[in-house]
Amino acid sequence: MPINFPACPSSGATPYVFPRSRYIAVGDSLTATNFGFDSHADWTGARSGLTLTNLGTNLYQAIDAASLFTSVRIKGNDVSTVLIGTNDHIYYTTDADKRRVFKDALRSIIWWGAVPDKQKVRMQNVQLTAPPPTLLRSPTLLTNAGTSPLWGWSNLSGNYQGIPNYGDTGGGGNLGILSITSGAGVSMTLNGTSIRIEVAIKTNSGNGTYTISIDGAAVGTYNLKADNSADFTSAAGLVWAQRMHRFSGLSAGDHTLTITGASRGATTALPITWAWGNGWIDNGAQPKVIVGTIINMTSYTAPASAADVTTFNNDVADVVAEAQADGYNVVLVDTRSVVSTATDFRDSSHPNAGGQYKLSSLFLQEVVRP
Repeated sequence: MPINFPACPSSGATPYVFPRSRYIAVGDSLTATNFGFDSHADWTGARSGLTLTNLGTNLYQAIDAASLFTSVRIKGNDVSTVLIGTNDHIYYTTDADKRRVFKDALRSIIWWGAVPDKQKVRMQNVQLTAPPPTLLRSPTLLTNAGTSPLWGWSNLSGNYQGIPNYGDTGGGGNLGILSITSGAGVSMTLNGTSIRIEVAIKTNSGNGTYTISIDGAAVGTYNLKADNSADFTSAAGLVWAQRMHRFSGLSAGDHTLTITGASRGATTALPITWAWGNGWIDNGAQPKVIVGTIINMTSYTAPASAADVTTFNNDVADVVAEAQADGYNVVLVDTRSVVSTATDFRDSSHPNAGGQYKLSSLFLQEVVRP
């Protein structure tokens, strides 16, 4: 039976949009419908009465889930749940570089779901066929890097060097632009005390650097490779990962962010996907993201361990806290604590039907809240 949502608050109260119309579930095999019974996502969709989009996919790690999530256009009355990380802690264990990859991919997932599409600056808003105007929220190409392709940039489309799903199914075109030209840059106006930009970086063979400045002041130079100690791919075969830059503590108002390819390997591109600032938050049309902690397994194969779950969950809590500090509607729920390894699992890593129902009950408490 669908749950009755609370009425909108009276005038003068903090506004929110209800009823929500769509529920999006992001995750791996714990979220996908497997084993002949409903997943927590299926249960939550049915119990809330919301239309479910289930993106749970077997074997997925956070970088895979983040890539798939960008195919969904987020609306102000959407609510999403995120339960990802089991495969990450199994494959990455104590590797600090790869944990950073997980953390950035989780940032990408959370922020994609928390920021409605109308507040996102998609890099393919850049005009590549004529000198672009300088407009609020419209990126502007720097003109010092040649003309083929225009100013050193081209649209990111198809499956460039294995970058998947950076298009969207909502009719808005592909998400990003890329350059293989050293010195090519792009500037944009973002608004808020905290601004962010996402870059795609290689996880296998690649080299080079890029720089970022804000309001004309350099803030850093960054490598185009995710892990300088070793090449790796995700469990689903991805060789690109998300890197999410966050610059906080700024003064309120507009800021100019410029990103420039400083040096480049022969085959290493600089793909830039999207950006935004928290000055554009609309409390009357704010999506909600509910993030679950990584759950335990009944047994571990070395070097994976229960201690890794705790370490990764600390990272999950850090990323959620960042989003909350910037004013977005993101909450953390302790899914790890609600399922028992003694009674709620069908195998070493997957909850049984009873465990899935318990996960749904926890998520549902937040799905029906503003």
